[in-house]
Amino acid sequence: MKKIVLAVIIVGLGVGGVVYLVTHKSVPVQQITPVVVDSGNEEVAPNETAVASNAPTERYSAQVDRVKVIFEQWDYTRYRLQTNELVREGEMNSERGFGDDPDATVYVLNWQAPEGEQIRYVRLTTEPGYLYAVDGNQNSVKSGRLVLEDSLD
Repeated sequence: MKKIVLAVIIVGLGVGGVVYLVTHKSVPVQQITPVVVDSGNEEVAPNETAVASNAPTERYSAQVDRVKVIFEQWDYTRYRLQTNELVREGEMNSERGFGDDPDATVYVLNWQAPEGEQIRYVRLTTEPGYLYAVDGNQNSVKSGRLVLEDSLD
């Protein structure tokens, strides 16, 4: 454990001149794990979870271009997205309607970020068992769809 020396100098001007007070104190320095802030989202290890311990409302997964992707959501308010070893969790927003499907559900994972940085998935009413990524042009990416594993509605 490293220690640092904290020195405090107080300068006061009085009638007789300048007064200096110096205090030395050893303060233990603890190892601090860096925290990555992503618009209110949390990154955690794949075997950890910051989401409530209850089961997710929905869980989708698939192997997409050699990347294992797992998406879980809790009551349209919290999410967990795992891509290989990277796990992101945080608040989620949802929107109704996508293209010609007025009842489609769009999941906006990092909704506080600028629009170009948001992660979006869509569940179409014609294919409720699948979840498709949405690209920056607001088009669904049909390759690499995620498959509904569990629905606890």
